[in-house]
Amino acid sequence: MIPARGTDPAPGGSADVSISAREISRKFGTPVFVLRPDVPIWQYRRLRQALDRWYPRSRIAYSFKTNTLPALCQTLMEQGAGAEVVAEHELDLAIRLGAKPEGIIFNGPVKPPSALERAVEADVGLINVEMWEEAILLSRLMEARGRVQSVAVRIETGVAAHRSLDPTFGGRTPSPTKFGWSLQTGEALAFCRRVAALPGLRLDTLQMNLGSQIVSPHPYLEGLKCLSSLAVQLRNDDIWVTALDLGGGIGVPGITRTKSGPLAHLVDALGGLGPKLDLNEPYDPAVEPEQLVPALAGVVNENWDNPPTLVLEPGRFLVSEAMTLVTRICGVKRTAGSAWVYLDAGINLLPDAPGDQRWFELLRTGGAEVPLRPFHLVGPLCLKSDVIGYNVMLPEDLAVGELITIHDAGAYSVSRATPFGMPRAPVVFASGESCRLVWRQETIDDMYSFDVGTLR
Repeated sequence: MIPARGTDPAPGGSADVSISAREISRKFGTPVFVLRPDVPIWQYRRLRQALDRWYPRSRIAYSFKTNTLPALCQTLMEQGAGAEVVAEHELDLAIRLGAKPEGIIFNGPVKPPSALERAVEADVGLINVEMWEEAILLSRLMEARGRVQSVAVRIETGVAAHRSLDPTFGGRTPSPTKFGWSLQTGEALAFCRRVAALPGLRLDTLQMNLGSQIVSPHPYLEGLKCLSSLAVQLRNDDIWVTALDLGGGIGVPGITRTKSGPLAHLVDALGGLGPKLDLNEPYDPAVEPEQLVPALAGVVNENWDNPPTLVLEPGRFLVSEAMTLVTRICGVKRTAGSAWVYLDAGINLLPDAPGDQRWFELLRTGGAEVPLRPFHLVGPLCLKSDVIGYNVMLPEDLAVGELITIHDAGAYSVSRATPFGMPRAPVVFASGESCRLVWRQETIDDMYSFDVGTLR
């Protein structure tokens, strides 16, 4: 069962958000995203302060792909964050928002020639080269300009991002990936040597990205050891790595994911085998910066005489809690075995909803306490998988027209939303007693705006 937030939040908690959500829904309709700028600012400062205390030789670059909303990106850049971009339109956004060129990291598995040329013209600080063809093109661009570009190579460390007591859970061991070069096979060392030998390129950064919603510092520590080991090997070839990029993936407490495989599902289907078996990963609410950073510093001190710059590319950690999706109940259907709540927001707005367990809140104030019961929350799309949450505990007397807020809606929502089934929702910037629209509602005309010559 997924618990719901209480209907009478504690002072300083989600009460202010609830009040704002009602006012915003009256003004802008539903569904609507509510963005609270104080949250990403607080999260950024927490991480920056931890780094300043335990490892000041460090940089933070916000992962634009997590949420490309310009108002949100600008908020973080004003705090001092750099920009980690993975596509040409994200690079364009960073430049238009006034990002410092040296603070831009250009990642991504495929960078079209136009994107590489734009990055070179903008003099971005670091470019990750994923393929040999890309490295050759970048080398030619730099040679033609008589300049040297700092580059990184992404390393597949072989470190699993998650743990589980279920031996059939796929996340316990890394699966084949299109990203990076394998450390275990020796391909990483070989590729780094080839890149370092190209004119116009300076290989000074090794990069990793272990996964998403990581709730333990252990994978980062093991990955850092792997990158440090490779850096030592490269040093023997007179290739001097001065920075280690640990990527993103830092988890948040408001989202949980089931980490089980076929064995756990079989046990559940059989009703258990003897004593109840819990084959999921032990719950850990989040990786706290005050826990992670000193541990990283310890690994560096053990493996480096001249400590490198550490680069972090957080996304979800900074913005997940910053946005709430406000949605309205359109219908309630009670069947023999289930109770279904139909919402006006679907998975086209929250593509990760089927796999992520979030907090939900029915917006009520006062009144008698009502027993809770499980509901399946589903969206308006003509799609079987349009399920926002299964077995969500909510007051049993909920009714059509009431509002439900879906918390932790800031990551991979706006940037991955699609017009499938319904237009995309607006975003409202809410601060204190004021609010303003920062991303308008998509219209039907918008949805057909790419037509050429058919519609009139």
